Parts: sequence; structure tokens; C-alpha cells
Amino acid sequence: DGEEGVETDGFVEYDRTVGGVQLQGAIRLRLDPLPMSESSCIPPEDPLVTLSPETREFFHMDSQASSDESEHKYPPALQALLSGARGSLKRGRLGPYPLANLTCHILDVDSEMMTSPDTLPGAMRAAAANAIATLLET
Repeated sequence: DGEEGVETDGFVEYDRTVGGVQLQGAIRLRLDPLPMSESSCIPPEDPLVTLSPETREFFHMDSQASSDESEHKYPPALQALLSGARGSLKRGRLGPYPLANLTCHILDVDSEMMTSPDTLPGAMRAAAANAIATLLET
């Protein structure tokens, strides 16, 4: 195979003030291609987003929970993180061309906003989108 993914160089910081509200978060992630099939022609598949045990712990969730749990039970900030990552992957790097056939692994998350649950979802959404955009530019 020889196909390798790419990973952020540590945390990608996001710190902006929008409408008088500070949004701050940091994301570390990795993008990996999906394994190639034996056929030379594979249909495009939407990117997958996975969560590391560290990410799950950040959101006070069981770090060993199964991947088939329902996302609607996730805390709002974690739902926003996933939404930001998926949205950035769907927008892609080159205009309206969504990325396909890859897995985005959210390796770790950090934020000074844990004490502000009202702004944490927006911060996580923006930080995830920013981290993916930054990684795609490198």
C-alpha cells in the first residue's frame, strides 16, 4: 500500500472574537485514506470522523464506549465538534469539491472554555473546521 495519512503538528489553535464573544479551542487530528479495494474503481464515500479516547474523556464520556452509540446523546459541544469537522471535509480544499474516502481521527481537544457551556459548542465547531482547513493547506 504505502498510503499514509497526515497529522497536525500538535494542536491547531483557534482563538477569535465573534460578535463580542470569544471562541477558543485547540484540536489535534489526523486524516487517513480509506483502505483501497481490489478494484481500481471505488465509489466516493463520505469521510468518517472518529474520536480518540482522549477526546471522549475531554467531553466526560466513557473513553471505551462502542462506536455504534447514538450521536444525538452526545453533549452539544461534541455534536458541534463533529459537525465542524464534517462540514469542513464536505467543503474540501478546492472550492465546492468535497473530500471523500478518508477518515478524520480527532486525536485530542483542548479549550479554556469548559466553564462556558454556552459558547463551547461554537468554539468546538470553529476549531474543528479551522484544524482541518489548516492541515489541508500544508
